[in-house]
Amino acid sequence: MNKKELKTKASQTIDDVSAKLDELKKKREEVSKDAHEKYDSAIADLEKRKSDLEDKFSEMKSASDETFEKASNAFSEASESFKEGFEKLTNWS
Repeated sequence: MNKKELKTKASQTIDDVSAKLDELKKKREEVSKDAHEKYDSAIADLEKRKSDLEDKFSEMKSASDETFEKASNAFSEASESFKEGFEKLTNWS
């Protein structure tokens, strides 16, 4: 994939992450009241991971040709981190 395609895919990933977080926030009421605190903590963790992902996307967008691959890899790692956290929460809830 070229830089433009990677940036487009990364932008779509950010949109997907936002949609997943919104979905999880709506499902909060479906978990028992006793579990709300743990669920809220997991959501907060995912929001931090999303923020990191957005930071990596900004770095990728402004990266030079020489640093683009490194920035792209950092974005991919942050994306995987979000996916892992998302899977843990969806499997738990």
